[in-house]
Amino acid sequence: MRNLISIIFLLANMSLFAQYTDIPDNNFEQALFDLSYDDVLGDNQVLTANISSISTLSISYKNINDLTGIEDFTALSKLFCNGNAITNLDVSSNINLTELDCHSNDIANLNISGINLTNLNCRSNELINLDISENTNLTELFCYSNNLTSLDVSSNTNISNLNCRNNQITSLDISSNINLFELNCNMNQLTSINITGCTNLNNLQCDWNSITELDLYTNISLTNISCINNNSLTLLNIKNGNNNIITDFYANNNPNLTCIFVDDAAWSTTNWTNVDVASTFVETQTECDALDINDITNNNFSIYPNPTKDNFSINTNNKIENIKVYDVFGKLIKSYNKQASYSVSDLVDGVYLIHIKNEEGIQISRLIIE
Repeated sequence: MRNLISIIFLLANMSLFAQYTDIPDNNFEQALFDLSYDDVLGDNQVLTANISSISTLSISYKNINDLTGIEDFTALSKLFCNGNAITNLDVSSNINLTELDCHSNDIANLNISGINLTNLNCRSNELINLDISENTNLTELFCYSNNLTSLDVSSNTNISNLNCRNNQITSLDISSNINLFELNCNMNQLTSINITGCTNLNNLQCDWNSITELDLYTNISLTNISCINNNSLTLLNIKNGNNNIITDFYANNNPNLTCIFVDDAAWSTTNWTNVDVASTFVETQTECDALDINDITNNNFSIYPNPTKDNFSINTNNKIENIKVYDVFGKLIKSYNKQASYSVSDLVDGVYLIHIKNEEGIQISRLIIE
């Protein structure tokens, strides 16, 4: 009898000193109950000993609003809480956390300071700011479809995959991210991007921005480039000595882009067709300067139609001696005597230089064939 009383007294004391973690969100508690981490449903608490050793927690799509209590998951290394309705998330106490997937919530504030994250997926939230300055081990960051106006990745030199598309970022400096392999910064408000130090960059997507100059001469590992649609490019330099490994190249819908600097203009013209007809592959500044010629449109001359598909005509009061068509490298392509119209249907799409010789000398104009 005495032994029985002692056992009851011991159990009572153990219960008295047992530690519990508050779980105020009913759906969070339900998720823990379903995983057998909670013994009593509805008391908004869980025995701390039941959760302190858990290394992986998957509670996606459980209609959770509040993750208060997550701080006592002290051994947690992987947390998957995507597809809920969480508005604030603080995992700064989870010092062993290396992988966090919290995408598709309503998170406006995310505290990940002081933890050794390697993978962070916080896409499709309401983030205005994202501080990753202390997460120096990050290798993958997916923060797209938020409301970020800036992104500082200068401390994250281990990042290999960065996707920050569909934000409101105005400038991006990744010159120190030497391990970066893939970058997607589409659909931002970028006017400039510095990637000079990214010699391992393989895939670059920067569509739908307002970038004026893009210099890729140091990015010798590029195989995929896309800088289309709604950009304001006036300069694109991809002369990196390794153009032959680039399999996908898209630079169309950049109406102000005349020159694209490349290793071999003839090779690029043959292999990269996703460019505007007004854009020309060149190898030197001299070739580019030759394209910077105003079309002849004044009281004495007019060339029409321009652009053209099949032929062009010249309206002039001056006596024409001959017409010559050159490519941008100075090679003579065709010659004509004066006639009503001049056929160019046999020429490939691109930019050509028309030399018109008359009694006043030679006047030069660009002709676009499309």
